[in-house]
Amino acid sequence: MKNRIIICGYPKSGNTWLTRLTAEILNCPVAGFWCEPFNKEESIEGENRSSTYQCFKAHHNKEQLEHTLALYGNGTEKVIYIYRDPRAVVVSGTHYFKYKVKYPRLYSFMCSLPLGRKVYNRIWHQRSYKMREMTRGIVEGTKHGSWMKYPWKDHILDYQQRPNTLVLSYESMRQDPLSAAQSICDFLGEPRSDAELKQAIDNQSFDAKKRQFEKQGRHKNAQFMRKGSANAWTTELAPKHRKYLEDNLGDFMAELGYKTD
Repeated sequence: MKNRIIICGYPKSGNTWLTRLTAEILNCPVAGFWCEPFNKEESIEGENRSSTYQCFKAHHNKEQLEHTLALYGNGTEKVIYIYRDPRAVVVSGTHYFKYKVKYPRLYSFMCSLPLGRKVYNRIWHQRSYKMREMTRGIVEGTKHGSWMKYPWKDHILDYQQRPNTLVLSYESMRQDPLSAAQSICDFLGEPRSDAELKQAIDNQSFDAKKRQFEKQGRHKNAQFMRKGSANAWTTELAPKHRKYLEDNLGDFMAELGYKTD
């Protein structure tokens, strides 16, 4: 029976990176997305690694996770949770998620014309529309992005209150990955030397993984990773969306250590 580690977080919070890093530290496989065995999850790797552990990526809210553990858990599961600045989540999600078209009938008509789909997307399905939907979804929940029906704040709060759960922030991991890696080892009771942890961190760095994927011709995986920057939102997030997030989530963001205007 394998010891299972579930790395969970709101979408676009660094789940893939943390899942791969944890598996790299333990030299175990990333088995896939939790409770979705047929999901061709981007994080899957290390299938040939021999270990008593296996890692899973997840976006479940706490209630969903507890339900799956009751049905499919083997009693060994440990949960690591990651959260990220919602302003950065909005920018990352805007690039990644596909959104329902704003005017379905018009879209259907345009798609019947040569270059119609491209024209529609340029005029009515602009990045500003996607960013607005993502911003509202973070605060209220949305059906646009997979696993985003539950608001960002509630998602985090529930896991902060969950016993025996390691909670990490994306920003702290970017700033001091060695300390984060050590926290993972302490939580799992699996000691590693600083040299071993530094090697794992280097192997899972954004630049290293992008080079690896490009070399293997896995361009979709390379594109999925984007920049991994903690502060890209400062130049990409529209001021009105930043204000909306800070007006609605500012107090909680401050509790998490995020600065607001």
